Amino acid sequence: VEQQTAQAKEKEVEQQTAQVKEDEQETAPSTSTPPEPSPPRKRRRSLRKTNLVRLPQKSSLEYRRLDELFFTEQRRAETTRVIRPWTLERLNSSPNIYMIRNFLSATELAYFDSKIQRGGFERSYVDTVSSSKARVAKKAESTSNESKSSSTAYDNQHRTSTFLSFQKRQDSVISGIEQRTANLLGCWSPETSIEPLQLVRYQTGQFFGVHHDLGIYDATSGTVDLPAKCVFGIKRRIATVFCYLNAPAQGGATNFPQAGNLQVQPEPGAAVVFCNVLDTGLPDPRTIHAGQVVQEGTKYGLNIWVMEG
Repeated sequence: VEQQTAQAKEKEVEQQTAQVKEDEQETAPSTSTPPEPSPPRKRRRSLRKTNLVRLPQKSSLEYRRLDELFFTEQRRAETTRVIRPWTLERLNSSPNIYMIRNFLSATELAYFDSKIQRGGFERSYVDTVSSSKARVAKKAESTSNESKSSSTAYDNQHRTSTFLSFQKRQDSVISGIEQRTANLLGCWSPETSIEPLQLVRYQTGQFFGVHHDLGIYDATSGTVDLPAKCVFGIKRRIATVFCYLNAPAQGGATNFPQAGNLQVQPEPGAAVVFCNVLDTGLPDPRTIHAGQVVQEGTKYGLNIWVMEG
């Protein structure tokens, strides 16, 4: 009996000891580090989509005008569009390219001739990040030699013209042309939508190779690189109105290689009008163009660029 009692007590002690160890394991703090919660997944936005050209609101007159002239394909039978007081002659469809005769008056042509006689032309540069800085410097009327030398990109193999620039609303003539262009394309204000006017000169043997007014054209891929949004405070160019101030003796046509190889011959006072962007906000590579070599005489033109909002 005593032996059975001793065995029972020994078994009871073993059970109590095992229970204590089990309790200690349950209450002991865990030494392993719990996994950190994963951060919430961010929605990845396409840089290309966020960088699209900012088109006017669809309810605005400017968008309706762009849509009417460029985004909507016109019937082939329609060779002209009337936006009073102008008649736009369609030179090409898909993309739509127009000419407006007598967009500049004889008085305005004489005004620019007087500016030409005064001289002061500078070498034209090609569009790069550096040239964007140069445009800002010019806009701010910077005259430091350091700024000019470090902020321009010259390319004698691609562009050999020279230019004169004008301040915004420099005088009544410049203001009138800015306002006229804004009225043509339905812009709310020329102050915010029209880039400062630029007079270009092509002397005998000079030219401007194939390029695009919105971005950098890659001839290998046939694409146009969309520039960053508002680089250095410069807005991107939605549309172009290029006016001819004279007609050289020979050469100097504006060529559109992706628009049926269209050749627009210079005509004093006339303007060629085209859009640089698609309705998606991406560049329209079909409007690449070139200023062909002036073979005899001198060609003068006026660049008017309509900027994004």
